Amino acid sequence: MKFKYLITAGILSVVLAACGAQQATEPSDTVVDAPVAASDVTVTDETAAETTTQTAEMDEAALQELMDSMQVTQQQPLAEVTLDEKAMADFLELDMNTTDSGLQYFIETEGDGDVPVEGNVVQVNYTGKLADGTVFDDSYETNQPLTFALGQGMVIPGWDEAISLLPVGSKAKLIIPPELAYGQFGAGGVIPPNATLYFDVELLDILPGSPESPTDVAEADYTTTDSGLKYYDIAEGEGPMPEVGQIVSVNYTGWLADGTKFDSSLDFGVPFQFPVGQEYVIPGWDEGVASMKVGGKRQLVVPAELAFGSEGIGDVIPPDSTLTFEVELLEIQS
Repeated sequence: MKFKYLITAGILSVVLAACGAQQATEPSDTVVDAPVAASDVTVTDETAAETTTQTAEMDEAALQELMDSMQVTQQQPLAEVTLDEKAMADFLELDMNTTDSGLQYFIETEGDGDVPVEGNVVQVNYTGKLADGTVFDDSYETNQPLTFALGQGMVIPGWDEAISLLPVGSKAKLIIPPELAYGQFGAGGVIPPNATLYFDVELLDILPGSPESPTDVAEADYTTTDSGLKYYDIAEGEGPMPEVGQIVSVNYTGWLADGTKFDSSLDFGVPFQFPVGQEYVIPGWDEGVASMKVGGKRQLVVPAELAFGSEGIGDVIPPDSTLTFEVELLEIQS
């Protein structure tokens, strides 16, 4: 028996549909849940794995040896936090609105932008505190606003509900009860069990979602490589080209030949990362991205033999499918 690692073009919905992969239900160590990258998902069902692009195999004995070498130390649960009314006075003294779910919020500054709806990709700055005033996370300090798709379960329920109430440009204070946050388990060594969380949030923007259809390109405008890959540069970048082994960050959208959109990183607000030329993605991606420059946007028309072949993937990618992708090369990691 072989254990095969699923290595695809980062198509999360395809991974889950094809392989029946389950997201972890144990408490997370992160404050905000993120979608599992396709390259992090291990397929243990041999039949399902055969329907995907696999490039690395490890026999059972080798995998067991690796697992035995990884000793996991279980953390002691954190003690529950006692409310410090003085430290949290800036929250407790406000006339909070309370929703049916138990979420409390107060809009300090009401923006004049649009109110996001389910599926919108939003960008938010925030500071998170425990009931004793301890700051456990702060995007202002890291200068890294959080980007996520609203109402898709990518963040705690209290966030999904609260952000949907705010026009762009708004600043608000949130008090999120544990049942809308991390519940009885908490989150690793950061959030104690049964913790009420206090957030200052600022809704910065609603980002564009993915296009419904690919850019219309005349057949004569494509470049066709010896492998059969076709590509067209929608915008040529001015940055460097990646070298083999370098990790790149890309946004992408993919369509079937009939125009059906099957996946897009833009709809999750999370770019996909992979090492170029290491067979972590379908061959058409390794070839097509390798000659791009940072800042460039390229349309790839990938024949089945450079994608998911005669098997396809479950009900999402039919057998012998030619796939069209639009890929934007955002960054090469040093």
